[in-house]
Amino acid sequence: MVSPVTYYPKAEHLFYNHPNLENVLILCDSITRQACFPKLQLTKHIPVIVVNTGEESKSIDNLAFIWNQLLQLNANRSSILVNLGGGVISDLGGMAAATFHRGMRCINIPTTLMGMVDAAHGGKTGINLQQYKNYLGTFSMPEAVWICPDFLETLPPEELTSGFAEMLKHGLIADALYFEKLNKLELKNVWKNKEMVLDLIKTSVAIKKRFVNLDPYDKGVRQVLNFGHTVGHGFESFFMNNPISHGQCVAAGMLCEAYISRQKNLLNATDFETIKSAIDQHYKRLIYYKKDVDALINILMKDKKNQAQGIRCVLLSSIGKAEFGQSIDRKEAENALEYYITNS
Repeated sequence: MVSPVTYYPKAEHLFYNHPNLENVLILCDSITRQACFPKLQLTKHIPVIVVNTGEESKSIDNLAFIWNQLLQLNANRSSILVNLGGGVISDLGGMAAATFHRGMRCINIPTTLMGMVDAAHGGKTGINLQQYKNYLGTFSMPEAVWICPDFLETLPPEELTSGFAEMLKHGLIADALYFEKLNKLELKNVWKNKEMVLDLIKTSVAIKKRFVNLDPYDKGVRQVLNFGHTVGHGFESFFMNNPISHGQCVAAGMLCEAYISRQKNLLNATDFETIKSAIDQHYKRLIYYKKDVDALINILMKDKKNQAQGIRCVLLSSIGKAEFGQSIDRKEAENALEYYITNS
């Protein structure tokens, strides 16, 4: 079963009821150490492990660094590693916890919108291998996920917009009314309304939890949560040396995969135009050129979800309904990538 989620009104409430602070360690990145850790207002000393910020931190070197820190701090199976940060920290910390002593306890405290609505839930952990995203990892559920919107106050607008892409995805794959609600929002005003934000977060979490509970190891229906991520991860790998946010890449991936859905006559023209309009309203198009398409395709061909039939991705049959395990060929992928840069 998916990890229980608790919502806290204030960040300083998170550790009020924890019975054994002496057995806790916290993993942060350099940004969350400065911006988020002080909000906890801890009254006891807790060891803190700090890694650099950014997707490049999801490396075997950083994983080894965390293992060594846990060893030096005398962590054991009954210790709790608290992952305080965004998706990078929950991925990296979750994998460290899953492998240290063959598994120690961990709790995710997401500090980004992306983490709160998606990355902190579901037990997927991982690091990157060369330029390929999340090639190494485990399925290991955190003991709990603690969510507090206070941390959103530490984020720049572009980070909030990045997380919003996963919320749009949740509507597109599972809840047309939720997508319609999101599509009507003016983002610059949304984040000031904590009650509304918390309600939206809870809706996204419920959608994510529903699919994880049905398919915890990603063998079937849970794969619909990958909508936009086959092409999106391709973009992240392609732009690895000049990183673009996960949400921006997923938004671009969703547009490409919606286009493929339309070309295969799964998705009707009206729904496609609605999706295109929604994505273009919030996300600038990524910049690449026709000469780059072959390199992008070669990355997609190495996606970890692929099987012998070709590139595997999630396609839409309507807004609110997704079809997993769909195979697309090289030409269909090329057409979508070329459409993206020529039809803005």
